[in-house]
Formats: sequence, C-alpha cells, structure tokens
Amino acid sequence: MHTMMSLYRPLKLTAMTLPPHDNDRGEPTPSSVVVNLTGDPEANEPSVRLSFSLEEATELADRLTQLVTEAQAGKFSQEGQELLAYHDKKAAARYAKINAEKEQA
Repeated sequence: MHTMMSLYRPLKLTAMTLPPHDNDRGEPTPSSVVVNLTGDPEANEPSVRLSFSLEEATELADRLTQLVTEAQAGKFSQEGQELLAYHDKKAAARYAKINAEKEQA
C-alpha cells in the first residue's frame, strides 16, 4: 500500500530507541529507532510513526546529513526541484480554475 500525506511545518518531531522486545504478535523484534512526526491537530494534520532498524536508521541519518550539507552549499536534488515544479503546475491549474469560476459568476 502506498499513501502520500503531507505534514506542514511547524511540526513536532520526537525520536526514541527501543530495546529488543516482543512485538504485538509475540515475535522477537530487534532494537529499533522510532521517529514520531506530529502534525497540527487544529489543522487536522495527521501524525506519523516511522520505525527503522538500526541499519535503516544509520542509512537515513547518513543520507539526511548529506542532503543538509548539499543544501547548505546551495546544491539541491533534482527530485526536489521536480517536486516543486509539479506543485507549481498543480497550483497554477487550481488558481486558473478558481479565477475562471469567479469570472463566470
């Protein structure tokens, strides 16, 4: 299943480490890192809990560090630029529709 949702800043970020434990089904689960992203409840924004193995968390931390370093140097990923272009195109279409409806009214 693929779900896309957006949480807008400011949001609350918390993280914790879990020791090895049994999951809800009673299966042994290794140590992990859990990240909670909490949206604004007044804006009906969702909250998300992400669980990573220690290896996944290390990979994510390395990648985030790399992205931050690049952004601070003014270098931005192609994927980020494409995402902004997509959103700009969608917003322009939405505003054009709104303006056309206003003109017809």
